[in-house]
Amino acid sequence: MENSDAYEQGRQKALRYIEEKIASFKQQYPQQVRTNIGIQVDAALWKQFKVRCLKDEITASAKIEELIAAYLAQPEQGR
Repeated sequence: MENSDAYEQGRQKALRYIEEKIASFKQQYPQQVRTNIGIQVDAALWKQFKVRCLKDEITASAKIEELIAAYLAQPEQGR
């Protein structure tokens, strides 16, 4: 029975550790609402973009998000 108790204690300790890590992660990274967008882009242009992103060690979707945020941060221009 000693092994069974030690196993259960280890299991409980591991579960507490995981729960603490999840809570820490949720606090660090609040939930964001995400959406999947479908856009048509020239295939060659997209390949070049993805290659550049790989070289910059960033995902293409993260880079697109940065570009959108930078665009929206610019003052609106008259039409």
